[in-house]
Amino acid sequence: MKKNNLIWVTIGFVFLTCLMTFPLILNIFRYIPGFFSTDESYGVLWGSWRIKHSFLHHLSLSYTNFIAYPIGIDIYSSGYFSIIWLFWYHLLNIVLPVICAYNVQILLNLTLSGIFTYLLVYHVTKSRVGAFFSGVTFAYCPYQFARAWQHLSLTYNQWIPLILFAIILLMKSKGKKAFILLLFSGLVTFSNDWTVMYFSSFVIAVFFLYWAIQSLISGKFRDKLRRRESSSYVKRVSLVFFIVFLILSPQFIRLFQYKMKANKNILPSAFNVYHRPFEDLFAQSARPLSYLLPSFSHPIFGQFIGSFVWNDFYGNSFTEHTLYLGIIPLVLAFMALKTWRRRKRAGKESEDDFFLGYFTVL
Repeated sequence: MKKNNLIWVTIGFVFLTCLMTFPLILNIFRYIPGFFSTDESYGVLWGSWRIKHSFLHHLSLSYTNFIAYPIGIDIYSSGYFSIIWLFWYHLLNIVLPVICAYNVQILLNLTLSGIFTYLLVYHVTKSRVGAFFSGVTFAYCPYQFARAWQHLSLTYNQWIPLILFAIILLMKSKGKKAFILLLFSGLVTFSNDWTVMYFSSFVIAVFFLYWAIQSLISGKFRDKLRRRESSSYVKRVSLVFFIVFLILSPQFIRLFQYKMKANKNILPSAFNVYHRPFEDLFAQSARPLSYLLPSFSHPIFGQFIGSFVWNDFYGNSFTEHTLYLGIIPLVLAFMALKTWRRRKRAGKESEDDFFLGYFTVL
C-alpha cells in the first residue's frame, strides 16, 4: 500500500471519529461520554487521579491507603496486571489531565480500530472502498460506543484486526517486518483487558483451525514443497508467540500465584474473582435480540428498544446487551456469501476463497 493512501485513510478515520463522537473533541478536558445511569466510569476517573497524585507525591502506584484507610489495599490484589497496557495507561495519566487522558483513549482506540480493519481488509481484497467501509463498520458499531460509555478498557478492540492482519501478512512474507509486526501486535494484544485477549484468542484459534482443515482438504500437506512452506510458517508463528508469552510471563505467573493463594472457602460474590455465583453466567450473557435490535440510544428506535430491557430475549442491561451487528453489514455479508457460493459452483477459484471461507466460519 502506498504511504499517501494510508495518510488519507488515517485523516479520514480521524475526521470520522471526531464526527461520530461530536462534541467530545470540543470538550475533551471537561466531559466524558456516558448515558443517564453511567457510574463505572467514575471509578476509572478516580483511578486516573490516584495515579497522577501518587506519581506527583512519590507514593506507590500499586498500593493506596485511600481505600480501607489506614490499612490500605493492593490495587492489583486480583493477581492480574497487564504489563504493557499499564505502562501506557500510567504514562497517559501522568502526562495528561485526568479527563483528557480518558477521552484520548476512546478517540485513539476508535480511530485505530478503523485504520487496522482497513489494512486487514485491503490486504485481503485489494479493494479500498470495501476496506474503508469495513473499517467504518467495525470502528463505529454500537458495541464500541456502548463500551465507551461505561467500560473504557473494552474499547481497545483495535488489536483484534491488527493481530489477524499480522498473522496473514506473515503467511505471505518471510521478511523481518512481518515477523516484528506480529511480535508487536501479540505483545499489545495479550497485555490487555481479559475480554480483548479472549476475543483475539478466539479469532486466532479459528484461523489456524480453518487453515489446517483447508490445507488437508486441498492436499497441501501431501506436496513436499508446500508442506515445507506450511511447516516454516507454523514455526515462525510459534516462535513469535513463544517470545510474546516469555516477555509477558510475569503477569501470568503473578496471576497463577494469587489464584493458588486464593481462599476457596469464601462465598461467591461480585468481589471474589475466583468464585462467582452460577447466576452470573446468565446475568450479562448475550440474548438473541441483543444482536438484532439497535442500541437504546438510537435516535429513532431508542425508546422502542428501551421497552425490551429486562425481557428474557434481550437482557437486563443498556450496555452489556448492545451487540447489534447492523442491517446493512448483514445484508452485504449475505450477498457476498451468495456470490461466493455461486462462483464456486461455477468452478471459478480465487485467492479470496480462503479468506471468505474463514470469515464466514468465524
